[in-house]
Amino acid sequence: MTDRLVWTPADLNAGVAARFELIASRYADRTALDLAEGQLSYRQLHAEAQQLAAGLAARLGRSKLVALLLEPGADFFSAFLGVVQSGNICLPLGMHNPDERLAAIVEMARPDLAVAGPAGAQRLRPLGSMLDILDPAAIRTPPDQNWRPAQMDPQAPAAVYLTSGSTGEPKGVVRDQQNLVHHAMVYSQDSALGPADRQSFLYSPQSGASMPDLLGALLNGAALVPYDPVRYGAKSFADWMASRRLTILHMPVPLYRLWLESVGPETSWPELRLILVGGEAVFRADIERGRRLLGAHMHFIHQLASTETNYIARFPIDGGTKLESEVLPVGRPAADKVVELLDEQRRPVETGQVGEIVVRSRYLAGGYWRDPALTALRFLPAHDDPAAFVYATGDLGRFDDSGVLHYLGRKDRRVRIRSHRVDLPIVEAALYDLGLARLAAVEAWPDRGGGNSLVAYLAAVHPGSTPQLDTLRLRLAERFPAHMLPSSLVVLDRMPLLASGKIDRQALPAPGSERPQMQTPYLAPRDPFESRLANLWERVLEVGPIGVRDPFFGLGGTSLQAMRLVAAISDQFGEELPQSILLQAPTIEQQALLLKTEQPARPTRRILGLQVSGKKPPLFCISPRVVNVIAYHHLALALGPDQPVYALYPVLLPPRSAECSWVKHEAEVLLAEMMAVQPHGPYRLIGYSGGGVVALEMAQRVRRSGQSVELVVLLDCYGPSYRRTVPWIPQRLYRPLQLVRRLQQSADEFWPRLREHWRELRKLTPAEGRRYMTTKAAGHLRWQFSRLRRQLRRIENGDRGRSPQAKLVGRSFADYEPEPYPDRVALYRAEHQPLGIVADPFMGWRETLTGDVEVCQIPGYHDSVLAATRIDALAAVLQATLQQVKHDSPAPAGEQGE
Repeated sequence: MTDRLVWTPADLNAGVAARFELIASRYADRTALDLAEGQLSYRQLHAEAQQLAAGLAARLGRSKLVALLLEPGADFFSAFLGVVQSGNICLPLGMHNPDERLAAIVEMARPDLAVAGPAGAQRLRPLGSMLDILDPAAIRTPPDQNWRPAQMDPQAPAAVYLTSGSTGEPKGVVRDQQNLVHHAMVYSQDSALGPADRQSFLYSPQSGASMPDLLGALLNGAALVPYDPVRYGAKSFADWMASRRLTILHMPVPLYRLWLESVGPETSWPELRLILVGGEAVFRADIERGRRLLGAHMHFIHQLASTETNYIARFPIDGGTKLESEVLPVGRPAADKVVELLDEQRRPVETGQVGEIVVRSRYLAGGYWRDPALTALRFLPAHDDPAAFVYATGDLGRFDDSGVLHYLGRKDRRVRIRSHRVDLPIVEAALYDLGLARLAAVEAWPDRGGGNSLVAYLAAVHPGSTPQLDTLRLRLAERFPAHMLPSSLVVLDRMPLLASGKIDRQALPAPGSERPQMQTPYLAPRDPFESRLANLWERVLEVGPIGVRDPFFGLGGTSLQAMRLVAAISDQFGEELPQSILLQAPTIEQQALLLKTEQPARPTRRILGLQVSGKKPPLFCISPRVVNVIAYHHLALALGPDQPVYALYPVLLPPRSAECSWVKHEAEVLLAEMMAVQPHGPYRLIGYSGGGVVALEMAQRVRRSGQSVELVVLLDCYGPSYRRTVPWIPQRLYRPLQLVRRLQQSADEFWPRLREHWRELRKLTPAEGRRYMTTKAAGHLRWQFSRLRRQLRRIENGDRGRSPQAKLVGRSFADYEPEPYPDRVALYRAEHQPLGIVADPFMGWRETLTGDVEVCQIPGYHDSVLAATRIDALAAVLQATLQQVKHDSPAPAGEQGE
């Protein structure tokens, strides 16, 4: 534009008042404010602001805090400029603050004066008898041609903006004169904002996100067009936009999504040229939908900013920009800022790695209002520039190879679900991408099992429609492993929002115990048998009522709950059931039918595909009798979707001949099951504990049949003569020593969990924290006492407590003498072996394993190497072993290769 007033370095030192004086004189007759009740020119706005500034200067002097509680109209904008022109400090407040929040803000800030209309004054009077509350008309003085704003110190505080409060109590962030002008300059230059533009004002006035809109427009001669989406709603937003002919639209992401819902294909805004969105993660689906509805010519900017830093990075998107990632990047750092990513030890991370976003600049905020200790803690002097400071944002990000920054959410939005790290924004992105929600949130809630569960909150695309939990989980399972699937679904008519437009996560309700909406209609139990099962399901899943055709995992059931449910069913019905029953018979109706059937007539499945897709050769996992198929479930997830994994388990084996040992009998039966899935080798086997002995026998039989075995993994599997006590320790002390080892294991596992619980407690309210501690403590104590009781029973009873069948199987495994095995074996040895035994890194297999043997140490104890907390380390070692296996080894004649 030829009449655009360019920015100069002198503007940064002159302050807001001086720049506004220039704009008001140059564009006196242009529209400054386009309000519902009419328009205000720059001449009129300048006159009202100057009158109020003169009145404040006479009443207060300088450097006092003035709160504004006004609707975003002529009084508010003239009062904001008047406070800054008078040399005082402006504290804008939003009219939509709840009373408790408004009281907390006033208590924190302690303003010297409040400027409010009748509605605002009525809300402020109960908050403090010492607070002066004046109407704007009572402050204005008659115009004085000789009055001028005083010369401003660039570092003098000019405004206090409030943080969003989305991660805790809001804090007041101080902005000085130079900071305000600099932010307006950067915003207008990056947006090419000029006098011909019409800029939206949609954010709460107390939010730092509103500042660039207000000053960007009024310090450039553009028209500022306010609208209150909280008061008037999003439904009339599109009509308002069409009538106001906006050119630049700056809005929070949730409002942008709501707006797109009301945009029809016939609607067009020819004047609109730029949409800026931020405040939360923006997804590819958001921009693609905007392109479809608004036209490919539309330009978008995804930006990352905070109240403490102003802009950090910007990602411009035009019609030719390819959107490659699900969550859009936030772009390259601003020219006046240096952005680093640091790990937890405050060291820079490598490209592609995740770290905390840390900003260094001369143009950060001046600190926190009335909180010098927190200011000193968060705003650190930069070592290489005495005028700059360093601020750690608490946000996670990563740089890609091209130097573009990707925002990954808050540090406190990365949670652990069954030992796996889950970034909640990634799951939220998938919910939006599925088209199921106008607004979505995912949070972690403590469950009774001592862990966390994911809860999805949706404001449905069509009001009144109710997404179904089982359908949602089924669609998400195509992208994510089980630990990233929500266990509960809460559908809201209206998502709670903060004044900044962000989702108010602390206002999200706790998940209830009602049965979620399911694709399967509810069918009540029809006989006492199904009723007993339904009661067990409801107690374990903590929801109800559960229908007899509701699938267990569709209800949000986890592997841990599956183990609890199987144990409860076994106790209730007096039968030892495999955990795979929940995969073979996943409904109450099917389980009841299975349990009513006499054992010899029951269907048997001794192999289960935990993960059947993927191009890699399948991995067959053999379970010992005391550990069932669910134990390999976490391992299958950790190995990734491209690795097929099958579990084999000895359940309801056919009768064996007297001369055949249990080891050979199991190997024969499970080998037939394996070859039904993969008729030809080479094979890959892994066996844990006693399952490793069976796996080795299966490998021997495969070799004798003329086929090949590429790899056998023995997972903490004891070989012949292993666990011999050292000569100077009596044999009778072996079991008491293992009790000591058990206590050591409990202590080792306790402290990491305690640190994790402490991190979770810091995010909760006192009431939520007490409930969380009670639940966790009760679950932990029950688990530890049950383990201790079992160990003491073993010491006391020895073999007397075991069933005849268990004794027979135990003797069979002890008497089994494996033949020498000449092919490749990986022996994974638990870090903590039994106490008091002769040390042997080969675990008693040295004479048996005559071929290539890889011995690896893995974290944990014998009974915890497959636990969810150890699974990532085990999966990493196993993947490295599998990569070393030669895929191009020639297969024997007549054999089908891989």
